[in-house]
Amino acid sequence: MAAVGEIFLGAFLQVLFEKLASGEILKKFRRERIHTQVMNWERKLLEIRAVLDDAEEKQITNKFVNLWLEELQDLAYDLDDLLDEFSTKALRYKLIKKSQSSTNKVRALITTFCTRFSSGGAIFDFKMRSKIKDITTRLQDMSKKISELGLHKVDVFRTPIQRLPATSVWGVLARPPLLNWITKEIVGYVHADSSESRTLDQVQVKLKNALAGKKFLIVLDDVWDVKYNEWNILKSPFSDGALGCKVIVTTRDREVSSMMGTVQYHALECLPHEECWSIFAQHAFQNISTNTNPNLESIGQEIVKKCGGLPLAARTLGGLLQCEPGEIEWQNVLNIKIWELKENDILPSLRLSYHHLPPHLKQCFAYCAILPKDYEFKEEELVLPWMAEGFICQQEGGKKMEDLGGEYFRELLSRSFFQPSRMTEGSKFVMHDLINDLAQFFARKTCFRLEDNKEQYKNLKKARHSSCTQGFVDGIKKFENFHKAEHLRTFLPLSLTEFREHYLTSHVPLELLPKLKCLRVLSFSRCCIHELPPLIGELKHLRYLNLSYTIVERLPESLGNLYNLQTLLLKGCERLKKFPTSIENLISLRHLDITHADSLEEMPLGIDKLESLQKLSNFIITKGNGFRIRELGNLTNLGGKLEITGLQNVVDPRDARKVNLNGKESLDVLSMVWSEGSEDLRNEGVKTDVLNVLRPHSNLKKLHISFYHGSRFPTWIGDQHFSNMVCISLRDCKNCSSLPPLGQLHSLKKLFLEGISNVKQVGSEFYGQGCSKPFPVLEILWFTDMLGWEKWYPYIGETKVRAFTCLIELSIKRCPKLLRTLPNDLPCLWNLVIENCPKLLLKVSNLILQSLTTISIEAIPCPSLPLLLEMRNKLELSSLESLDIRDVSIPDTLCDPSVADEVEFANVASNHMSSLTSLNFRNIQNLRFLPKWFFKKLRGVESLEINDCNELTTLWQNVVTLEHCLPALRSLQIGGCSQLVSLFEEEEEERQQQQQLERLSFMMRLESLKLKDCEKLKKLPRWLHTLPFLGELEIDSCPSLVSFPEKDST
Repeated sequence: MAAVGEIFLGAFLQVLFEKLASGEILKKFRRERIHTQVMNWERKLLEIRAVLDDAEEKQITNKFVNLWLEELQDLAYDLDDLLDEFSTKALRYKLIKKSQSSTNKVRALITTFCTRFSSGGAIFDFKMRSKIKDITTRLQDMSKKISELGLHKVDVFRTPIQRLPATSVWGVLARPPLLNWITKEIVGYVHADSSESRTLDQVQVKLKNALAGKKFLIVLDDVWDVKYNEWNILKSPFSDGALGCKVIVTTRDREVSSMMGTVQYHALECLPHEECWSIFAQHAFQNISTNTNPNLESIGQEIVKKCGGLPLAARTLGGLLQCEPGEIEWQNVLNIKIWELKENDILPSLRLSYHHLPPHLKQCFAYCAILPKDYEFKEEELVLPWMAEGFICQQEGGKKMEDLGGEYFRELLSRSFFQPSRMTEGSKFVMHDLINDLAQFFARKTCFRLEDNKEQYKNLKKARHSSCTQGFVDGIKKFENFHKAEHLRTFLPLSLTEFREHYLTSHVPLELLPKLKCLRVLSFSRCCIHELPPLIGELKHLRYLNLSYTIVERLPESLGNLYNLQTLLLKGCERLKKFPTSIENLISLRHLDITHADSLEEMPLGIDKLESLQKLSNFIITKGNGFRIRELGNLTNLGGKLEITGLQNVVDPRDARKVNLNGKESLDVLSMVWSEGSEDLRNEGVKTDVLNVLRPHSNLKKLHISFYHGSRFPTWIGDQHFSNMVCISLRDCKNCSSLPPLGQLHSLKKLFLEGISNVKQVGSEFYGQGCSKPFPVLEILWFTDMLGWEKWYPYIGETKVRAFTCLIELSIKRCPKLLRTLPNDLPCLWNLVIENCPKLLLKVSNLILQSLTTISIEAIPCPSLPLLLEMRNKLELSSLESLDIRDVSIPDTLCDPSVADEVEFANVASNHMSSLTSLNFRNIQNLRFLPKWFFKKLRGVESLEINDCNELTTLWQNVVTLEHCLPALRSLQIGGCSQLVSLFEEEEEERQQQQQLERLSFMMRLESLKLKDCEKLKKLPRWLHTLPFLGELEIDSCPSLVSFPEKDST
């Protein structure tokens, strides 16, 4: 029996109370003469709310209470829709009053409505009165049943929930719902193209050909609900693999494991009590000390016993109790009746974690039942629909809905209902399969997920939220049963592959939208539709519309009828050219995203009237319309990220001053872009003044400036008051001759300087006068295309500064005039990249950095052999893992065999670069073979790549002397070496040499050998067949190689 009442009813009823008390709606009720009736609704709802907690407890064992809660849920939805219609009429009325004194286009759009909108209600819609009567009758029936069911008022005190930081939890590999889909995924991993294969048979032929004769390991993680025939079809392409192929399957279902039928399965036992307790305690006592209440530990031990040794249950319950310091709350968890229920695939411990969520989180979590298993999502993908569904209510003068939604999301994350995705670390999240099952269990009939199972359609009539997994081509037949879902609020086609487009026939929107009049959330994202039908304007409840990455060319004028619309996402709509003139009517719009809508010609007229806007991704200024930048001034609530493009068209700084960026304290990221070809020196002063008055608020975190052609940066860039600034990018500011004092920004972590060609020196002006420790937390510093840069001074006046003490990554590319050397004191540097800096001197002291893990050197002068030896022997880099050298010329003496013995002695005591694992050489001039002295004692190198070294004739001479050289090498790749004849120079007594090699450790761990575009390569080593781990040999475009070495029969 499902616990329906726990979904969201407590929070939902609270929302209804707030709507009933809304000033605008109350006025409307009085105009329509139904105020007394509405007051009666409120009384009935209060009676129901008083017994709701008792009903939620009794539903577990009383099916009649369960049915009563189902009816109440349907009634709450219908009442909410009715109140929303009143609210929409109030919004229209408000818009009419606002436009009465003007002759704008709003009046034309709503003239027909004006004739119907009567203050006395004489022409009030008959259907509306019928709905009011229906709600009144149903409320009375629900109220009568309270006593019949024995429900009593319960006074419940709920402790406020603390907001906790996210905890790191494990991830689950994606599992596709369809055979076709999973087969295509495997095809993708083996680098075969299946884009033109539509049917399962075609895809399987591709996979079978790709795997034929090859050795492979395939892991199918968390397989569930698979039929025997499906498994036979899925595994059929694996049959032609080489001997030793393996397929590993993990599952929670013993029937699935036995169905595999090849080897005995290995059952993972439950965790011992001690380990389960450790997981529970790690989460439960994160903010609670057992010293204040020693009984908590003993109660916790009893709770852990009921977890049955399951780590997810222990972790989830620990997350639940970390906010509950009182003994009573812990006892309630231990003694609740949920433990007595049969599991029915939902663990009682997980049901309990949901049961103890605050009401506002219950409805947010239950909504997540529409997400397919293993679907990866960003925070805003849930927060914005939560807002649209009314789950987040903004109190007057309180936090914004977006901020509250973020708190809700992070709280569910901290309680392990969500977990970070391992596939896209840091930016996306997933739900564990069991947690996904939990959401479906509590959402029950309200959430409908259209997948393979046709039986699901019978649940559509009661469904309020729906998602579907997108196919390659979706026609109206797929959605033919949606006429049953007349109360549907959410329609979300979701893609399991982020970059794939999905074709939706034009009939789908035309057929679907007239049936789904209650929609609040609608998405056609990544569907190849080229237009939106005009009837979109009839969806009066719609609050969220996502058309991102579609091929829509225009939006209908009827879009302006969506007075409730909060979110309009047009990201990646590359063909969209302009907005409808009616967009100024979207008075509730809070989010407008036009990122990468590159064909947009200009911003819509009247955008300054959208005063509710919280986030506007871009503001475009066109030629002759520079004055329109002042429209940004009216959008006082803008926050998040804003990019202003076309600033070269602003000819009067007074217009820019009206923007009032300094007053927009919620902006986090600001990008300001002039045109790439806007180098008009006559307007240089205007550009300087414009940027000067566009000073943002000191709360700004990231600043990007591109193609600014003033002669100097304004003083506010680098001002110490920007205490939250963590990232700055200055790009192609070609006329500026000096850098701003960015060293004064004490929070700056990333700095990118590109194409500032007039800067000749970097020194005190960059560090900041009087700044004793510039760039105290800077971690990433890039200099790119600084064509005039000549000197980098480590001084302020006569004093040497200690800057960049936290720098992790330093990149200097294409700075052709840069002289002198790099700073020496970089104690935290991990990654050093230097490219095309022909005059830069790279001293040994620059590289003696104990934290350095990666060095990439390209197109800089190589020192003489004595200096190179000194560098090689002084590089005691215990942390260096990767060395990348490109486009350099080395001294002739470096590859002179006559000096090999002389340098050998210098190597004896050296233990340099002991942690090096990866070497990459590209276009090294004068490199005829690899110097043995350089590779001596590189015991940890696992990967060696050599490309485009056109003078290389062989890798090593006298290979038998290479004992202890590259013993860990696993991958060797050589490409584009046109003079390469052999990998090793072999002596005449080949058999004796082969026997010697077999006793050495040289290359004995090699697993992969790839040779490509080596036109003169004639032979492979005779001892190639003795390599025990070689599993991959790839030879491409080596025409002189005519045979493989024969295995010696002796």
